[in-house]
Amino acid sequence: MNRNPIIFLFMLVFLDFTSIGIIIPILPHLIQNLHDSGLGSASIIGGSLLALFAFSQFLFAPILCALSDQYGR
Repeated sequence: MNRNPIIFLFMLVFLDFTSIGIIIPILPHLIQNLHDSGLGSASIIGGSLLALFAFSQFLFAPILCALSDQYGR
């Protein structure tokens, strides 16, 4: 069994979680600087954006997968 694809996938997942772990703590401060609001409202805006992104992925992933299977990338 060739282990190169498995090692590549593990490295990719590691980099993904590392990047998320770096951006999540500073995201409210970035939104606060852009929106000129308090840290509490910036946290609510950031959480809402992340929830909306996750919901849209959940909703549209099956549709996009079916289109990708039918027409290709």
